[in-house]
Amino acid sequence: MLQKELAKRLRARYNTKMDGSGWLEVSSDGIPLCRIKYKAQYLSNADQNLSDEYRSKIADIQDKISTVREYAGLYEHAPQMKAANVSDYRRLAVFGDTVLAVTYSQRKEALTFFSFCSSKNCVCFHISFGMIAGTAFSCLKCSSGGSSFRI
Repeated sequence: MLQKELAKRLRARYNTKMDGSGWLEVSSDGIPLCRIKYKAQYLSNADQNLSDEYRSKIADIQDKISTVREYAGLYEHAPQMKAANVSDYRRLAVFGDTVLAVTYSQRKEALTFFSFCSSKNCVCFHISFGMIAGTAFSCLKCSSGGSSFRI
């Protein structure tokens, strides 16, 4: 799952492809930048003659690896929810009557974060991370209309 999340996040700026031995190869303008294995094992291009532009791209990839490793790790270690309708969700945190949960969609190949609450007058958030910063979040009032906001 971690490689799929990374590939999705890196695809917008870099060329990505899986090689035959399970490594995600990342390149830019035909120049190999790094290879990433499951659990984010990482090998970067050690060429001393790389320009600052490509070194900056490698640093950007390392930042994305750290971010994805953090939220994918939270997902992997969170306990399954026990309620019948949400048993495919994992519980990340509980705040009073609100539970922050996450699920992995095989169809979308994405982690989707939700909050559930037990109060009838509450505001429920449906949060989908395609990318963390700049992602549009949807705010839905329990089962009626809603609005959206951006961070």
